[in-house]
Amino acid sequence: MKNLKKNLDLLISNSKKQNKKTAIFIGNTKKKNKNLFYNSGIRVHKKFNYLSIIVFSNSISKKIIKLIDGRADIIFYDLEKKVSYHDKINAFNLERIVKENVKFSQIYPYKANDLTLNSAETLISNFFKKELTGVGGKKSLIIGAGNVGFKLALKLNESGSNTYLFRRDKIKLRNIVNTLNIVKPDGTISKSHVSKNLEKDIFEADIIINCSDNKGVLKKKHIKFIKSNCFLLDIGKGMFEKEALKILMEKKINIFRLDVTPGYNAFIENFLISNQIYDIKKFGRNKINGKSYVSRGILGFENDIVTDNPFNPKKIFGIADGYGDLKKKK
Repeated sequence: MKNLKKNLDLLISNSKKQNKKTAIFIGNTKKKNKNLFYNSGIRVHKKFNYLSIIVFSNSISKKIIKLIDGRADIIFYDLEKKVSYHDKINAFNLERIVKENVKFSQIYPYKANDLTLNSAETLISNFFKKELTGVGGKKSLIIGAGNVGFKLALKLNESGSNTYLFRRDKIKLRNIVNTLNIVKPDGTISKSHVSKNLEKDIFEADIIINCSDNKGVLKKKHIKFIKSNCFLLDIGKGMFEKEALKILMEKKINIFRLDVTPGYNAFIENFLISNQIYDIKKFGRNKINGKSYVSRGILGFENDIVTDNPFNPKKIFGIADGYGDLKKKK
């Protein structure tokens, strides 16, 4: 807790000096951890300084929320409800804890897994951006077909990569792969597959991504199958056992660790723009001199004037056609 207090003091001090707002992202997980919580270092956005905190129990959540309430301008809380399969009595409801205990800071929800997903997608796209087809035609191996692994497989399919998923529970894995192939867009040719032969899939993979919570999934015996130019991304922390990691380092093969800062910054940008659009003082429907004005974000009736502020319009975007679009100029 001392380290958190120190980081919080530094966050507030830096923000005041730089004339920025302060934010805390607080997330939760079903994983057990003897440290009760951990926090990141200070991250920087052009309008915010912020840090993230991951909590492991309801009781520590309340203590930390009481510590940060009023000191942070805004508290972003993880919206996902997580239940430990081994301890359902202590199921998390972080949203309720935040809403019951925050009295002074502004609060707003986010989904931590989506930030991870967006950061991973950006990193992969940047790595292959010089190639004409990006990840199209590449074979991807995803180890750990949970929430993030599932969504990432779908994203890679949509980008043209055939994905092979590995998970120890084979029945669940088959169901996940079947679901991926059902929900992917009809026009997408690339598919998801069950990894039936891990060594073969490692050998053929252009992209290997670890989303598993289990450490050391890839061992020394697997290293000889990895291509020298294979893109390796460890999201789950601890993709390789120590001996395997040592060999990869000796071969000077890079292993990427995901930095979620781009995901956080993109989320903050979206939050700021959305708040601007849906500002209650500028959001709604209003009549001025017999004419009907409506803000963006509301389906306008035919001939409604779509504007930046229906109560004090400064900018007009167009005339509503009554079907969710603007009338085209003739």
